[in-house]
Amino acid sequence: MKKKTILLLSIFIAITATVFSQTNRISGGIVAGANYSYLNTNDDITGVNYDWKWKFGPAGGIYLNVPFGNTVSLQPNLLYSQMGARYYVTDNTGTLKWTQTLGYLSVPVPLKINAGNSIAFLVGPQIDFLVGANVKDASDNKVKNEDDFDQVDVA
Repeated sequence: MKKKTILLLSIFIAITATVFSQTNRISGGIVAGANYSYLNTNDDITGVNYDWKWKFGPAGGIYLNVPFGNTVSLQPNLLYSQMGARYYVTDNTGTLKWTQTLGYLSVPVPLKINAGNSIAFLVGPQIDFLVGANVKDASDNKVKNEDDFDQVDVA
């Protein structure tokens, strides 16, 4: 998975360098934000009562804007997003707090359509690569559990 991530990053940098050398109308920058995520499971399947809570995680990366005219441009991004949830497990020993954390490298490639000076619509596909997953138990022990989640997701 790390080889694929490095390969994608290298391709993105090569394309960016090529496009920058061909025109001066291209722009780019840094993106920063936060995720507020939530996971869910079917309690009937596990037989355990989970009390799921929302979890904040950082998000950020870079973007490139390649205009095709005054109103339409392609705006690919390379983003890292941390998601997950906190949950409390209640069983016959009591209630324990666990934290599930997921890290994704996301590559959205939207078409940006400007609808005025301050409004734009972004429409396009996104591919997400799971780059890490771990669960922290009530004793602060972290266990990697990437195999419990899809490695690639397309939206």
